[in-house]
Amino acid sequence: MNVDKILSLICTAGVIMLENGAEIYRVEDTTSRLCASYGLTNIDSYAMPSIIFLNVFYDNKNYSAMRRVKLSHFNLQKVIEINKLSRSITDKHLSIEELEERINHIENNNNLIKYKSLIFSALGACFYTLMFKGSFSDAMVSFFIGLLLRSFQIIFASKINYFMGYFFSSALISFLAVLSFLFVPRVNYNVVIIGSLVLLLPGMQITNSIRDTLTGDFSSGLSRATQAIVIAVSIAVGTGFTLTLFIGILERGIL
Repeated sequence: MNVDKILSLICTAGVIMLENGAEIYRVEDTTSRLCASYGLTNIDSYAMPSIIFLNVFYDNKNYSAMRRVKLSHFNLQKVIEINKLSRSITDKHLSIEELEERINHIENNNNLIKYKSLIFSALGACFYTLMFKGSFSDAMVSFFIGLLLRSFQIIFASKINYFMGYFFSSALISFLAVLSFLFVPRVNYNVVIIGSLVLLLPGMQITNSIRDTLTGDFSSGLSRATQAIVIAVSIAVGTGFTLTLFIGILERGIL
């Protein structure tokens, strides 16, 4: 049995989960299940938001694998699929080739991110604006801002770093809200900005930070909390920078 290849595939599964918002304990449990299903013993699975490490014992030898994890936008459907795979594999044993095919399919299936998320981002911005007591005009502006924001993220997410990605996203929202204020009657740009910025808030990072801390993964909890703070700062800087540039125009428009 090619243990090195199995470990590499299981590491890939763990990376997929970490990149798409899974909690640390879930990643470690899932990778341990996958290792055990192929007869590997003395399994040590260690995961953090930026790295995953596996060490197993098979046929009187130790095998190890490690993989670096890059930050990306979340797709919880991939976490669900890897979870299903780890549990179904105990009932129906898969060959290495079948395991590789299933994991590659999950990893490369980006249809939800690229297409369906466009409309859901637009609807999310629209209804959050209504929740913050925005008018119908405000909600419609937010709908199109959410659509353009998600398109921007899909095109440029892999080309710029994490901080700048949120900086430019929040700046784009503010810029489009200012334009709508100038050219669309009775638009409250403050409500439009607030409703649209909800799409960028680090809710997943905060939730996972709390969960990891409560389960004893303090280093991972602190890491995710730091990530949430960095995202919040980049959003604030991007929004403030854009509004500062247009403050004179906004004041004249209000007057």
